[in-house]
Amino acid sequence: MPLKLRDYYPNTLFQISWPAFIGLLLLLLAETGFYVWYLHDAPPMARIVSASDGNITAGMIRNLYVIPVFYFLFSRYRTSRVKWPWFRNNLESAIIILILSVFAFFVVSPFYEKTDLLLVPGGPDYIDLFLSAVYEEVLFRYFILGMFFILLRGHSVLWRLWLSVFGTTLVFVAAHFFSTYQNGAINLFNYVGLALFSIGTCWIYIKYSNLLLVVYVHFIGNFILNFLPLKTPGYSAGFLFLIFTLVLLAGQGNRIKRHLRSFLKKSQQTVANQRVRMSNWQRKMPV
Repeated sequence: MPLKLRDYYPNTLFQISWPAFIGLLLLLLAETGFYVWYLHDAPPMARIVSASDGNITAGMIRNLYVIPVFYFLFSRYRTSRVKWPWFRNNLESAIIILILSVFAFFVVSPFYEKTDLLLVPGGPDYIDLFLSAVYEEVLFRYFILGMFFILLRGHSVLWRLWLSVFGTTLVFVAAHFFSTYQNGAINLFNYVGLALFSIGTCWIYIKYSNLLLVVYVHFIGNFILNFLPLKTPGYSAGFLFLIFTLVLLAGQGNRIKRHLRSFLKKSQQTVANQRVRMSNWQRKMPV
């Protein structure tokens, strides 16, 4: 399938220099190393997790500060004309989400008690995995990939595209080096897997210009890797609702947004008309 550059290119309008870009990447890597090697197991973090009985995880706390901080830092170099490509009216994206959902279900379900399926709430693990997917995809696929594409102006479009993909992949693998080192999982297989995953999600994002789709792909990957070892038993109704919502948004997102805006506008107009009628009625009443 050919990459739809005409859809991707308008969403890559950034004004940034190489020194500023490299500075942002070094700050990103420094924060990742600080979290993995110190903050994740720091006594204050452990006390918060313990006090919540595990309902709040270290990853959730990290995402609460890292998402707004890096969004603010990176978005300073985004032009006002850039549109957020969260979703489009894209049937192919909805079909991919459904296929991945069915795949995840049949891969993971044999590892659980049949009576647990679809019944046990996922808890904070789902939230943690989903927030991590949002953070990494917005950062790597939207900001870093787009900034690479803009900075590599001296090359042809095709070279700019693939150099941007490989540059983003290099940063993605480097950012995951800290956790693999901490877990004693430094081996060629892990890094090749990370690189292929990054190249694949970059390709999907460029192809469909749909952030929601790559966030979900990332979430499914995290879900399978974390839940196959039976970290928490069972699925949840919330997971099914998430699938249903994402399929709707991927397939009919812009149309839903347009109808919601029209509904809200009509509602506001109705309220305004009622206020006018009430005001006229009050003026006509005898004193």
